[in-house]
Amino acid sequence: MILDLRITIFTVTTTQPFDLFPHQSSKSYSMTFARFKFICLLLIASCTLFGQTKEWNYFSSNSFGYLLSDSPAVSFQSVNGVSLNGKLHFGLGIGIEKVDGYNFTPVFFETKYQFRDQEKSTIPFISAMIGNEFSVFPRNRYGGLTTGIHAGVNHYFNKHIGITMNLGYRFIHLSNSMGLGEITLPVVYDKRFLELRAGLLIR
Repeated sequence: MILDLRITIFTVTTTQPFDLFPHQSSKSYSMTFARFKFICLLLIASCTLFGQTKEWNYFSSNSFGYLLSDSPAVSFQSVNGVSLNGKLHFGLGIGIEKVDGYNFTPVFFETKYQFRDQEKSTIPFISAMIGNEFSVFPRNRYGGLTTGIHAGVNHYFNKHIGITMNLGYRFIHLSNSMGLGEITLPVVYDKRFLELRAGLLIR
């Protein structure tokens, strides 16, 4: 399907800080979203360097991940979305992750730039994601903001099937509650990982 795509970038100013959860720092959120916005703008701007024909195609990426830190975590994620001319990708993801012995479900938006579009080839890419980590069984343990940036390669066996491997940085914000007599206090902490992922591509 061929579409005529025009991109307009605008800025919205608000006097209220963004705060998904009352116990989390609005300053930390502002810095994270500012960095992610900058990455997205770079990826979107780069696509204007390639041709005038705009072609959208469906893709699905399903991968397993191992998150390295002082307390390692494991992850499965499925991202489904559309690609523009086979280079710029936009997708929505969902998964299941085990962090600190607790199960979480990440729901997130991912954007990826693949440096070329060829069949039966190995192609480098960069990507960024942002979303929220939801606790499957809270038990006084709650999820929060999750974001990351990755670089890797996609290898296509034919026009529709391939594999993907990438390495990157992952941030997860978590919190729990601690009882002191009749008082319950929130405890907030952040997890930072070196993330290694591998999986199957369908397009």
